[in-house]
Amino acid sequence: MNTLFSTSIFKKDIRSIFRELGKSKFAKILIQIFKEFSIPVILSYIVLIYYPNTESTKQSSVSNAERYFAYLFFISWFTGNLNRIIKQKKTEKSFEDLKVKTEDLIKQLEEASINTIGHLTGGDSYPQITLLACLNAEKNGDMLKPFFYISSNGVFPIYNLKIMITCYSPHGTIVFDQVQEIDILHQNNQYSIDGVLPFYPEDGVKMITYIVTRNALFFQKNRIDIVDGNSVVATKIFKLIKKDEYSVLYKYIDPSYNGMSDEQIFGTGQFDFSYCQKI
Repeated sequence: MNTLFSTSIFKKDIRSIFRELGKSKFAKILIQIFKEFSIPVILSYIVLIYYPNTESTKQSSVSNAERYFAYLFFISWFTGNLNRIIKQKKTEKSFEDLKVKTEDLIKQLEEASINTIGHLTGGDSYPQITLLACLNAEKNGDMLKPFFYISSNGVFPIYNLKIMITCYSPHGTIVFDQVQEIDILHQNNQYSIDGVLPFYPEDGVKMITYIVTRNALFFQKNRIDIVDGNSVVATKIFKLIKKDEYSVLYKYIDPSYNGMSDEQIFGTGQFDFSYCQKI
């Protein structure tokens, strides 16, 4: 009974010793050495045994030892480099995967940032004023006085719009001058502008619009004419980049204006910043 008890205690002590050794740095080094060299040692021994050993190639025990260590060195070098290459390829693949994930994350962050900034500032959205004239069927085809509405081109809302519309008759006199404010303009929303033109545009109307928003300044030129009882329109929208420099955001010219230059259609007048002070 005492012998069995002593044996069990001894086994527990041995296990605890090995467990403690396994936790030590030295034991980890020995384990790593075993992993690195166990296969080369075994392969070297196998090669030594099966190496042809005829009468003409018999070697002494010292020579066999030399051969063994030569095999061991070569196989260790080969397996070591093979392991290094395998680990390197795994590391490279990990880096490639990490690079792809990082690029995807950066792209997502950029898209999220652009989306957030766009919702705060209006992004690349821009407003458009439309001058519309239509026929009134109840009045036997008489032309109704034109009216205006504003819409948004773009996915982001536009904030704090201040609009000044000025229309000119064919003789160059101002026939409509209206200022209006809109807090927010969403995509696919349309808002009517107060007022209508005080005359029928049979001879054509030219319009210049200034629109100040939270973070941008837009200009628009329009022309509307009546051709064979139908209204034809030309539109050109600009955005101020810096003083006296504009970018064209939108341009539409009805085919009825073919053969006419932009100056002939819209006029040669330049944008006047003093108008913006009024709004």
